[in-house]
This record gives sequence, structure tokens and C-alpha cells, in this order.
Amino acid sequence: MNKIALSPNSLVGVPPLEYIDALTRAGYDGVGLRMYASPGVNYESVTQPIAGNPPLMREVKSALASSGLLLLDMLSYYIRPNFALQRMLPSLEFGAELGFAYALAIADDPDWNRQRDNFAALCDAAAALKLNVSLEAPVGQNTVNTLPLALKLLADSGRSNAVICLDPFHFWRTGHDPTMLKSQDPRLFPYTQIDDGVDTDGPPPRGRREIGKGNVPLFDILDALPADLPLSIEWGRPAGSSYTAAEWAAIALQATRSCVEEYQSAC
Repeated sequence: MNKIALSPNSLVGVPPLEYIDALTRAGYDGVGLRMYASPGVNYESVTQPIAGNPPLMREVKSALASSGLLLLDMLSYYIRPNFALQRMLPSLEFGAELGFAYALAIADDPDWNRQRDNFAALCDAAAALKLNVSLEAPVGQNTVNTLPLALKLLADSGRSNAVICLDPFHFWRTGHDPTMLKSQDPRLFPYTQIDDGVDTDGPPPRGRREIGKGNVPLFDILDALPADLPLSIEWGRPAGSSYTAAEWAAIALQATRSCVEEYQSAC
């Protein structure tokens, strides 16, 4: 059975302690936690910083220790022209202290060589802390907007602690076929996001739908990825909704479990 975590993009702006409590109450297996607010990323600026706030750091550490949650990934480390590794280090260090497995990176620099070098530098900093870097890919609106480009960035950087965190919705919208995943090294796909939607443009959530209710071929994608890999739900609250964090966490988990159970019964 796949372990199921929640991406913090599903509950943007929820304070970390409330967020952790919501996941624990809902019965999640794992957690993704926003640890770093990348400059210029609007939805990240509403997040309460954790690193550098000792009282909050102690509370987060205690809450996670008592939650029993698998510490999956910490977000988000953007590789853009304004990349500043020194600014990222405190959050990486605290995430490593907590026991997170992955630092999630997003590559969006039009200068390929600079992007490669900065991605490699992030991987080196993470490796020194015994962390892996997962590159979210593809992300349609960013520079690395196809899976081949993401794989090229990993190959060009040459870092053994770099992996891919697949975004199925963007993978499908890009026009990729799930069969292309079967020829890849399984080591590069230790976990995946799980999201769904329809092919419409516009502001976020860009046609997002309940997991299993959109047009993304999730069953074919899961067939092509390593069996039983952890899943990180990315499905945000509808705009204007009044769901609490705890309510939405439970709704997202139940929908995803239903989808996964349907997939497993069809295998």
C-alpha cells in the first residue's frame, strides 16, 4: 500500500502547527512541510517562517515527533536567477535535524549553465546534511517544463542525491505519455506527487480536480512508476471555500485513498 502524505501547496497559508495537527487528525502517513519561502513566489510569502524562530522550531519539532508522520519533503527551493544558497541553508539544516528525506526544488532559470551549477550547489549542500534533492517536474510554466529537460538537468549536474518528484498533472498537460516513464531508472522516482485535473488554462488551480476525477491517466502513471512509492497529494482548497485545514486535509486524504484503492483493485 502506498503511504500518503500531503503537500503544503494543498493548504497554502496554514500555520505549521495547525497544518501538522490537521494531517495527524486526518490519519495521513506522511507530511510535506514548507520550510523556506523562495523570494518572488507570491503564495510562499504568506507562510510563517520556521527556521530562525527558536520557539516555533521547538514546537514544530515536538509536534512532528509526536505525530508519527513520515517526514517526506520540505518545500520549496527555487532555482532562479536570484538563487541564494546561503539564505536557504538554515531551513535545510533544520529540516535535516528533523529527519526529512527530501528538499523539493523547482528549476526556473533561463540560463541553463547557471541553473545547472546552482542546482548542483543545492545538491552538494543537501548531501552534506544527508539530504536528497527532489526536482519537481515537469512544471509547465517554468523553464524545466518537460520530463526530458528535468532528466537532462540531473544528468548535467551529476549529483547522486538528485531525484525526480513527478507532477502527474503537468506531466499530462505537457503531452507526455506514461510509457516514457518505464524506460527510466526507478531510483530517480522514489516518490511522486498525486494530482488531477482537466486541461483548462487560467489562474491556479488551473483546472485542478479531485484526485481520480480529472483527465490525468493516474492509473497508467502509477503502473509505470515503482510499486508502492509514497504519494504526496497536491490539491488545494477551492477558491472562496470555508473548509478548515482539518476538514480539507480529511477530504483530500479520503479522495486519494479511494482512488488508490480503485487502482489497486484493478491491478
